[in-house]
Amino acid sequence: MDFIAGRYEAGKDDSGNVIIQKGANVYNNVPWANSMTDINGTSNTNGRIGAVKLAKDFAGSNGYAGVTSTLCYGVQWDTTLKFIDPSYMGFAKDSTKQGWYKDNCNNTVEGNIETNPNHITGIDLIYADKPNIIANKQKNIYDMAGNVYEWTMETYDTNYRASRGGNSGDAGLEFPASFRYYSNPNNTYSGLGFRITLYL
Repeated sequence: MDFIAGRYEAGKDDSGNVIIQKGANVYNNVPWANSMTDINGTSNTNGRIGAVKLAKDFAGSNGYAGVTSTLCYGVQWDTTLKFIDPSYMGFAKDSTKQGWYKDNCNNTVEGNIETNPNHITGIDLIYADKPNIIANKQKNIYDMAGNVYEWTMETYDTNYRASRGGNSGDAGLEFPASFRYYSNPNNTYSGLGFRITLYL
């Protein structure tokens, strides 16, 4: 089955609906789901809908006939990185100059995690050491490095779900696009969002 990774991280409109578009507030502060085994994506104990359910409902909610949606699986994340970076030694391993990290952005509102807890999808990067603007995209896919970690369907171990990529509070060499992090499926915080995958 063919898949398409979302061009942007999942965003949220003013009504709280999931959107995939440039310049949206990232859909963050969202749990994976209620538990490690909650692959149907019910609400968690705090009444928040999990990323699993939000991703699964996306295609149907938007009327995409013959299309299903879910969170990225780990193999899809890695396949997308191989498409972006065939050697898997450049962007995938050191995303310092292609991701929204604390060590490469100037002191703008968009680049400061303290003043922008929502984060922004697909924003262009303004580097402190260069006057020019470099887009935060690789082969027309944005934010696989930096900005926020992204929940996946992958398990990290028996107690944690895996998230991928980096966070705007990280450094791009230590937390590149290929980085695998972990969280309890109920965890929520501003630096954790998700990306939707579509199946045709």
